[in-house]
Amino acid sequence: MKAKLDDGRIVHLNEDGTWSFVDGSGQALITSEHGFRRAKWGQSKSDVLRIEDSEPTLHKSDALGYLGKIATFDCFIFYTFVDDRLANGRYALREEHSNLNFHLSDYETLETLLTKKYGPCTEQQEFWSDDLYRDDYSQWGQAVAYGHYLKLTRWSGPETEVKLGISGDNFEVHVYIDYFATALEDVLHSKRQDRYLEDL
Repeated sequence: MKAKLDDGRIVHLNEDGTWSFVDGSGQALITSEHGFRRAKWGQSKSDVLRIEDSEPTLHKSDALGYLGKIATFDCFIFYTFVDDRLANGRYALREEHSNLNFHLSDYETLETLLTKKYGPCTEQQEFWSDDLYRDDYSQWGQAVAYGHYLKLTRWSGPETEVKLGISGDNFEVHVYIDYFATALEDVLHSKRQDRYLEDL
């Protein structure tokens, strides 16, 4: 059975009580069961503004940003929309450490928590662009800050892909978790590429 929302979007109502957005060809796009934080994939920006408890610190046509916490970590919280449909969410840690290796500890803590939630990861990758500190673990945080080392862990599900990453440049370390609606990921990347091409 199909239904039309107040904003004109069409959803398919499933027998189990869940629902999926439907595109113009009648194909289901996303399900109501998965998303980022309390928002579901495909919800509009106005939906997310109602769901979040605080005022956004970033408010653009295709993005919202908030300050918040994940586990014990202070972070930025970002929502990205494609055609006013939630397609991507991100937690970007705001932790500052004088010992840069503590960023790697933060990464490992999040990796443990995500594994408890989603099970074993689908993929783990490490990249070294410069081996200067590779044999000295005490300097790996510095290697990340210089952009010499980055690490990614990925959990892939049928509707959501989760990517935990640590990277750096200009002596800054970035630890983040990205959530993607798999049904909208290609569209999201295409829109981003179009935006980059406009700047050339």
